[in-house]
Amino acid sequence: MTKIKKPFYRCALALCVGMTFFLSLALFCGCDSGSIPGSLFDISHPYTGVYRCEYVKLGDENLLDQFDYITLELKGDGLYKLSFRQKDGVKGAYRGHYHLDTENNLFTIHEKIFGKHIEKSFRIENGAIDITVLYGDREFAVRFVMS
Repeated sequence: MTKIKKPFYRCALALCVGMTFFLSLALFCGCDSGSIPGSLFDISHPYTGVYRCEYVKLGDENLLDQFDYITLELKGDGLYKLSFRQKDGVKGAYRGHYHLDTENNLFTIHEKIFGKHIEKSFRIENGAIDITVLYGDREFAVRFVMS
């Protein structure tokens, strides 16, 4: 039989005391578990990370072969970074704010351009972010998938 050392008991006691304090605080303050801010999804941010570009299309033309990479990084604090490098070595990056609506599967970009608040939402399907906008008379479409 393995002998359990005293530090284990101290750690277990501290854990029990902490959990008891948290539960009693929630019960005696009249809170229910639904009113505690955030869900496991909100806390864990499973959607954050780097997404790679699967395609870039202008009309029927796929432009992805003109780039070494295009990535979209979503950070847990509501900031995104779009980075790219063209085959000729030209690099660029754009930063902005986003919001993810998991109930309606929408990725929304929030920007302030020339003092005007701009908000544009795009669909998320099967973990891919599809961005489509009209560019003149042709559709500009980009798809990002989790790396």
